[in-house]
Amino acid sequence: MKPLPAILAFVAWMACGVLSADTAQITVYVVGQVHKSGTYQVDPDAGASGAIALAGGTTDEADTTQIHILRHKPNSTSKTNYDVIVFNLSTFNNTGKGDITLQDHDIVNVPARHHLTRMGSPPSVPTAEQPYTKAKQEYNGINQSDYTDGNDFILE
Repeated sequence: MKPLPAILAFVAWMACGVLSADTAQITVYVVGQVHKSGTYQVDPDAGASGAIALAGGTTDEADTTQIHILRHKPNSTSKTNYDVIVFNLSTFNNTGKGDITLQDHDIVNVPARHHLTRMGSPPSVPTAEQPYTKAKQEYNGINQSDYTDGNDFILE
């Protein structure tokens, strides 16, 4: 996805309630495969899609089907005790359904796609005869009279 033009970014910014004075803002962190990772103040109703829009949208490398929202577990004393909520931005963009309501200090992590390469059959392991056969073919393909006086050996 290409970066949003300035006017669209501004509209997304307004739609997320950033300019709203009558709604309490929450702080969210948007990281990963977005154009502008950072800390954002958003309206709680903005949802994960709104926070991603504020961060300039996703990059071409983003996996928009597996966005992770990390939310600190309530009553937890550990700073690393998070619930992980999976958000599918692709489905939201196609249907308008499934956006996640954010809470204060949520972390929206947009991961990179995994580049999987289809593996064909494994390369064959040469037998003991194959290297010899190849060398024989290469050697016998040379005009031997150019390189020998006729008394040298010839692989057969």
